[in-house]
Amino acid sequence: MPALKLVATCARALEPLLAEELQALFAQDVVAGDRIVTFSASPEIVYRVLLGTRIANRVLLPVCTVPASDADEMHRGLLEQDWSQYLNPDISFCVDFIGESETFRNSMFGAMRVKDALVDSTRVGNNRATVAKDHPDIRFNAVLLSDKKQVDRVQVAIDLGNGSLHKRGYRQQAGEAPLKETIAAGLLMRAGWPAIAAAGGALFDPFCGSGTILIEAALMAARIPPGIYRERWGVSQCPWHDEALWQSLLQEAKNRLLNIGAVAMPRIVGSDVLTTVVKKAHENIERAGLSEYITVEAEHANDSVAPRAKTGLLICNPPYGERMDDDPDLMGLYANLGEKMSAMHGWQGAVLTSDKLLAQAIGLRSHRSYRFDNGKIPCRLYLFELNDRNHFKPVLAVRQDELCTEESLSENARMLFNRLQKNLQKLRPWLKKSGVSCFRLYDADMPEYAFAVDVYKHTDSGELHVHLQEYAPPKTVDELGAARRREETQLAVSAALGLPLHRVHFKRRERQRGEKSQYKKHAEQQTQDNRFTVQEAGHTFWVDLHTYLDTGLFLDTRPVRQLLASKARGKRFLNLFAYTASATVYAAKSGAKSSLSIDMSATYMDWAKYNFSANGIDIRKHQLLVHDCLQWLEEANEEFDLIYLDPPTFSNSKRMQTTLDVQRDQVNLIGYALDLLSENGELVFVTNHQRFKLEEAVFIEHGWTPENITAQTIDQDFQRSHKIHQCWLFSRK
Repeated sequence: MPALKLVATCARALEPLLAEELQALFAQDVVAGDRIVTFSASPEIVYRVLLGTRIANRVLLPVCTVPASDADEMHRGLLEQDWSQYLNPDISFCVDFIGESETFRNSMFGAMRVKDALVDSTRVGNNRATVAKDHPDIRFNAVLLSDKKQVDRVQVAIDLGNGSLHKRGYRQQAGEAPLKETIAAGLLMRAGWPAIAAAGGALFDPFCGSGTILIEAALMAARIPPGIYRERWGVSQCPWHDEALWQSLLQEAKNRLLNIGAVAMPRIVGSDVLTTVVKKAHENIERAGLSEYITVEAEHANDSVAPRAKTGLLICNPPYGERMDDDPDLMGLYANLGEKMSAMHGWQGAVLTSDKLLAQAIGLRSHRSYRFDNGKIPCRLYLFELNDRNHFKPVLAVRQDELCTEESLSENARMLFNRLQKNLQKLRPWLKKSGVSCFRLYDADMPEYAFAVDVYKHTDSGELHVHLQEYAPPKTVDELGAARRREETQLAVSAALGLPLHRVHFKRRERQRGEKSQYKKHAEQQTQDNRFTVQEAGHTFWVDLHTYLDTGLFLDTRPVRQLLASKARGKRFLNLFAYTASATVYAAKSGAKSSLSIDMSATYMDWAKYNFSANGIDIRKHQLLVHDCLQWLEEANEEFDLIYLDPPTFSNSKRMQTTLDVQRDQVNLIGYALDLLSENGELVFVTNHQRFKLEEAVFIEHGWTPENITAQTIDQDFQRSHKIHQCWLFSRK
């Protein structure tokens, strides 16, 4: 039979590796494109590719390409094709659709229309092929294509792997930020692991997570095809399929694992600080049948020990401030990694990170780097030759001082130190008179130090803690210089307030609150140790300066909470986008008749329960609801006397039915809320959108008087930044 024309897909930047791999597996006419490699092959070579590829996500056999200016044209074109050689009423199938256009607004709609055409074309009386999302007999891949003339077409192919090939089958347990098996294999290839293993070198991963790099390294060293663990394939429904040949090649591949003892296997060692993740790694390694050849220990990277070998590869995917978010100690973590690597003469190093500054913090000279996309995160793999000429040089001083002094600061840091002390001196009389114990001390007063410094006083211990937030600098800013200013700021804050550094909690954020910042987890997990209580005007609130980007208490709306308290007695109160319900605490303690607080985050509604409990609030009268506020407003028919509306500037959360843009959606958002007010009710609306413009005429036309009361809601500690928020009070004319 003539050679089959196929397409293999892969992650961006892996195309050259995939092309080399296909050629090594004897594929012909190999041509690399954008995240695809086309090739031709006989059925036997196709089988070997399916079993042996370490890089490809999918191997596709195109069946047809039809015009698709709209869904009906695509449907007609697909009906004209002969699908009987692949489908019949006894076969189950599913369709994956990729691409969007004005006609195909989402992949679900595209998949549904392709599915309809395939079902209609294979119907025999009342019998037809069945659709199965899980474990179908055959899987089709439909891709929307557009040429330079913007003529849409849809190409339908058979997915010969019946699903993504990165799902080898050995990994059923993964950590919080798992690395795809295909990416892990690509890292190992770029790092030169096959040659290192063949020369008897060892492998060490001090951030091994659930063991993906370790397992892929072992499979590569033993030349075990990674496809042997998969249970379902898509080739059996192809008319050219040779079951006897397929089973023969499959058994040949499996025999490599059975006979692994005959191979001189290198030492492969990994470690991870989390015992739960190490347990998952052990389970995955055992499932892969490689327990005798891979060692994993639960140890911090600083304490882990590489295997003794003259040569080897240290390769790792450490945290880099994306999925597990920015950790203020990441610079130190990478510096410690660099020190460890510098002592491993004769080895090679390979570190994957998304942050060039973190790569610099390793303190070693990298001779080469390669682009890799870890999911949606653009990264680079930095390669290092570890020898006596590549000395560790710390990029930034690693400070371990418990308490910094003015004398220890640089000249620039002293300027910031003086500004902090000046601000504190200016605020002291107001702090003493008002009794405020949580306040903003500094807000990018000096442009070169674009930070916000918030001070929180621990209720029980009386200790001060600082929440130090860096406003994200422009991309044109020198990264190394920005890192030095970050360090100088932490030291200046420590010295100005007389605090040990461990009580200065650093984070990076954008200037506006919202879904991206407010609900984004900042550390791996929230623990009781991270939280403590603070006092505000006789109210008790739990704050967490470590786990999330926001702390649980918005200091800028302190006067707004006081305003609500003055109006709440005997009222039915509604708190929309309630966050941790601090405004409701004020309203409830001021005598609100009842209240309802709504937020779509279960985490923050649980947090609100702690706040209610700390203030003795009866949850039978004051209810908490986890719900999409927009959806709830559209359906609500209750009545309230006082409403507080403080929405995010923008939100595209997957938990919401639609996106929210406070500028665009203000009429509906505020209008829905106003519809719920009683005859003499009032609504307080707050936004942190710095350029927000209220469409006053619309509300006035409908009988409402919006009064801008922003000036009344800016306390002394926020008067340096008048645009911290805007506030309106709505009442009837």
